[in-house]
Amino acid sequence: MRSVRFHPLARTDLFNLYRYIERQSGPERAGAYLDRIDQLCASLADLPERTMPRDDLVPGLRTIALERRVLVALTVSDTAVVILRVLYAGRDLSAQDVPL
Repeated sequence: MRSVRFHPLARTDLFNLYRYIERQSGPERAGAYLDRIDQLCASLADLPERTMPRDDLVPGLRTIALERRVLVALTVSDTAVVILRVLYAGRDLSAQDVPL
């Protein structure tokens, strides 16, 4: 099984997302939403192939969406899944958003 690691930018994305949802809907909803994101990311350790290749942006980049609101950008190796970014609310992903 692969490990799942978060790039510092992805951690910042999650922190900012929590704060945004907390202001809109409260800490319980924000925490529950981030729990769902965390569950999705953790599940990628077993089956990262279910993500979509995005070599058109950056070679080796893959993405997966959650609830049509979150886009998770990641890379996969034999030993690890690295979550690079967690983008919210339809934000378009571009090559400059990806820390490689």
